[in-house]
Amino acid sequence: MLIRNVAVLVVPETGECRVDEAQDIHVDSGRITAITPTPATSHEPATSRRRGSRGSGR
Repeated sequence: MLIRNVAVLVVPETGECRVDEAQDIHVDSGRITAITPTPATSHEPATSRRRGSRGSGR
């Protein structure tokens, strides 16, 4: 699953928290596997999209 173009709260072990805007969250088997910047060419609104199909999709 790919969650696109969202704001992510970053909480480091030391130092100040920050919010990174325009990030994509990659999820595999219910776990976050990567957080990457949304490509500048992406014009899609923040959405959740599944790759492949599982049952009825609900």
